Amino acid sequence: MTPTEARTTLHQPLRGRAGHARLAPDRLSLDLADRIDAAVCALTGIAQHLLYATSQKTPLVFARHTAIYLVRQYTALTLSEIGHRYLLRPGTVLVVIRKIEALRDFDSNLQTIIELVGKLASSTNQ
Repeated sequence: MTPTEARTTLHQPLRGRAGHARLAPDRLSLDLADRIDAAVCALTGIAQHLLYATSQKTPLVFARHTAIYLVRQYTALTLSEIGHRYLLRPGTVLVVIRKIEALRDFDSNLQTIIELVGKLASSTNQ
């Protein structure tokens, strides 16, 4: 694919809910999602490519779920776009987000990761 074709494809509308057209995810949201993933991996000590794997090992699931929650909080990506990123269905993404919301008040490690990555995301958006 040539650069011109890639730009054209990127700006073609996607079909959203009820067939409404919407633009592809913006570059800023995708870049921020990449930074969030990298930060979560650095804080949890796992390789970034494992976030996108289907492994159900507890440390990987914890990191993946935390990244999904933070990407939803700090980017404009939809549940479908987040699901596509992590190979999950939109409904599963929503369940993950609710699960992390329930855990964040009880897990100090999770609270620390959310605060640190939140500061990174906030400084990036300014």
